[in-house]
Amino acid sequence: MRLLVLEPYHGGSRRAWLAGLCALPGVQAELRSLPARKWKWRLRAGALALAAGLQADPPRQTPDAVLATSLLDLAVLLGLQRRQLGQARCLLYVHENQFVYPFRKREERDFQYLLAGLHAVWAADAVAFNSKFNRDTFFDGLPGLLKLVPDLLDLGPQLAALRARSRVLPVPLPDALLELEPVREGPPIVVWNHRWEHDKNPEESFEALRALQEAGHDFRLAVLGQSFRDSPPIFEKLPAMFGSRLVHCGTAERAEYLDWLRRASVVISSARHEFFGVAVLEAVAAGAWPVVPGRLAYPELYPQECLYSDRAELLARLVDGLTRPAAALRGLARALSWSEQVGAYQDFLAGEDR
Repeated sequence: MRLLVLEPYHGGSRRAWLAGLCALPGVQAELRSLPARKWKWRLRAGALALAAGLQADPPRQTPDAVLATSLLDLAVLLGLQRRQLGQARCLLYVHENQFVYPFRKREERDFQYLLAGLHAVWAADAVAFNSKFNRDTFFDGLPGLLKLVPDLLDLGPQLAALRARSRVLPVPLPDALLELEPVREGPPIVVWNHRWEHDKNPEESFEALRALQEAGHDFRLAVLGQSFRDSPPIFEKLPAMFGSRLVHCGTAERAEYLDWLRRASVVISSARHEFFGVAVLEAVAAGAWPVVPGRLAYPELYPQECLYSDRAELLARLVDGLTRPAAALRGLARALSWSEQVGAYQDFLAGEDR
């Protein structure tokens, strides 16, 4: 299959996902991408930038299928480039939607982003969401949005048809992660390994860990993930909060990152915004026990004993996780590896029914 991949935000977990997909047996992929920055502008104008690039430098071969991701207004791209793309099937993989993004104070939801998501899903011949939570919040949010549009006919039947033909395809893990050997030496290590941004709600995690520390529990803390110029101020307070327990704080190169994961006993998340949670799943594959909120996409992936609903339950789950055996949920992670998901992805790319 000749596959043209259009990625307007090529970085992080998206880059890793595409690397696995483009390596699938029988796939000859040509990637056209934009750097992973300015996501709002990617959603507004990424289609224009990619279309201009395709016009200046056409695909080497006429593709059998075009695969786009959810920060691209696919309808705009096709309107600009449909003749050049011929009869290629158009596929959309939805990493996220904007209906439930937790904006900070003084920020307003931009309806343009929401409508771009609908345009893309409607324009695609086949659509896959990375979680049921992602799919449900997208389609459940559309009726309220469309009520705001003047003179729009009732789109209920069309939306129902779009929802019925969409599918859920998880983000697979590289098989190499499952080959890491967990190492447990000294006091247990808790890992926090997310983007240093407000939607990941780091305050809840670190305040709970401070309470655990004050209760006399012995552990160490490794804080990983990508930092930003305007990261939440709590990260500056971590050395004072945890002292010598804080064994790492900052971005790590991939090899060092994986080494921290294989040494971890617990991986914690308190995110307010998560449509799949690759970072947590990576740590689980490397041997850590997850402690995550009982909301968002997490209940689809993890058993009840990993989920918390309030502060008391969060503390109890952390205490329990510190003594869990290494790799206790590795079978769960293995089921979400590329080797196990290859057939489902091949069906999606080929246009096969679910």
